[in-house]
Amino acid sequence: MGVTPYSTEYDNLEESGKMEWLLGALTQLLVRYPTLVRDIEHTDLTVDIVFYIEDPAIDCSHLLLDAGITAIHRLDRPRVVSLQLPSILTQDQVQHVVQTIGMFLKGCVGS
Repeated sequence: MGVTPYSTEYDNLEESGKMEWLLGALTQLLVRYPTLVRDIEHTDLTVDIVFYIEDPAIDCSHLLLDAGITAIHRLDRPRVVSLQLPSILTQDQVQHVVQTIGMFLKGCVGS
């Protein structure tokens, strides 16, 4: 009667190379939009996108939620959007996350 721990799902994400791909793609967005995204941080269960100001973080989290992606605008860190890794398990989902965030950032800078 055991419950599968989240770390098993995270391990599957990492073992498949999706975690590395996700972090690499998000880091490319950080490089492409350095005036909006300050940092990409991650733990075992989340990847955090750290913005310079709060408004884009709020808007990005709403857009991700509207796109069916589990994302949390962190009230304790209002410039951060947290992606919940156990909910991102397939390569298609990983690509969808990156494309959605990339389109949002591109729209913010108007290019």
